[in-house]
Amino acid sequence: MPTKERYINLFTDYDFKKIFDTAFDEGWIGGREQRTLEIAKEMLAEGEPVEKVARFTGLAPAIVEKLGGNRQTTV
Repeated sequence: MPTKERYINLFTDYDFKKIFDTAFDEGWIGGREQRTLEIAKEMLAEGEPVEKVARFTGLAPAIVEKLGGNRQTTV
């Protein structure tokens, strides 16, 4: 027979999924990713090296380069 704790865990998992689905559908999650890309573009426009932009935004260097970071990087 299932325990009370098991029912609580099922309820919590279900609630988390509903919250996540709602956040995704309403653009809360996608908006953060879009803002990260905008910040990376702004940093590149200011002349920051690809490695620094990648480190500060958490984006892969290859993605930063595709955003316009084709400049030589500093070591």
